[in-house]
Amino acid sequence: MLTHNNVMTAPSGKDLQLTLFCATEGLSNAHENIEVFEGLITVGEICDSIQLENDSDYLCEQQKMQRDIAASRVNGIVNYLEEREDTVFPGITVFVSKLDITQEVTVGTRQMVIANIAQDYDRLCSDGQGRTSSFLILKDKLVKSGDDNALDKLLSMTLNMKLIVTNTATIADVKSVVRQYFADLHLNLKRPSTSLSLYFDQSDPCSRLTRQLLEEIVVKKHVLIDLMALNGKIKDNQIWTLVQFKDFITTLTGKTPKELSRSLTDADVFNQWLGILKKVILNIFDALPIETLMSSTDVSYNKSHKLAIFTKALFAKGLGYLGQSILDEAMNNGELNLDVIKELSALPLLDMNDIHWASCGVVDETSGKIIPKTDKKIGALLCRKLQVYPCAALMK
Repeated sequence: MLTHNNVMTAPSGKDLQLTLFCATEGLSNAHENIEVFEGLITVGEICDSIQLENDSDYLCEQQKMQRDIAASRVNGIVNYLEEREDTVFPGITVFVSKLDITQEVTVGTRQMVIANIAQDYDRLCSDGQGRTSSFLILKDKLVKSGDDNALDKLLSMTLNMKLIVTNTATIADVKSVVRQYFADLHLNLKRPSTSLSLYFDQSDPCSRLTRQLLEEIVVKKHVLIDLMALNGKIKDNQIWTLVQFKDFITTLTGKTPKELSRSLTDADVFNQWLGILKKVILNIFDALPIETLMSSTDVSYNKSHKLAIFTKALFAKGLGYLGQSILDEAMNNGELNLDVIKELSALPLLDMNDIHWASCGVVDETSGKIIPKTDKKIGALLCRKLQVYPCAALMK
């Protein structure tokens, strides 16, 4: 049973006293209740004071404010700490719901505070959970080994810390701010291609449109967002990853993500696309054998998902080309005909090994795998099956 966010308190049950510099950033200028501080924190204080967010196996994906911790990365950091003496780490960022300032002082040209984070104040490590997890693992190993000297060295190590005080009852009250910080740090600046970053990023109009479509479309009693793997890892009853869905959307509109984002800055254009796409996407997903895939009892969901062809990224783009062709026809004849989409259900969408797909040059008959770069071929095939005139992109 997946849970929702709970208040995260100090694992040690102790308050944390800190000496901090008062900072000014765009974040604190944009949100009047948010304060930003900079300081040092020891590994021991991190272990005592920071509780890690549960991963998506336990916490509902839509409630998460962080990505899942990657075991491979954590193991790499533990090895780094164990094998090297000259370790160095970048700073961490911690959101905290409240901060009790006990003293204010001026040092040189800077304002500083001595402050206290009560043990029951909500907190979230927004950047640094991999390091925190590694410190906890190594601390436990050293405690069990009885190596007090190595343990003291580890716990006395310091890291820079950015402390963002939300001045709210819980961190979840400013979930959008925390997610945007994550997206800015990990998507907009470093640009990793992850579904979770795309879901968190609300500064991009294309991402906002994608999220709104996911949250407003209901397919066969399922809100569309529940059918998508927001963290990029498919679980039971999920059809596509968020990256697949966004590629489907941009292909359907006939625009690149940047082109679509530029056009969506106009509110009227945004609402126009939202209305059109909701109709087209609802009809496409209604025609897909989603319920049959979910209810299969012969094999595991994972195997059924792998066998189905409509769950593949290239097929998702092919559906996008079909949608683009339907919209082009509507522009030419002044009528949006969505009834033709029902014919999708006549195709063997649940079986990639069906001879139909190999005979059409979409699946390699020997390997049983979908042939690379066949998204346009799939789009053209779907248009031919549904008797839709193919869009210009399929004619190239």
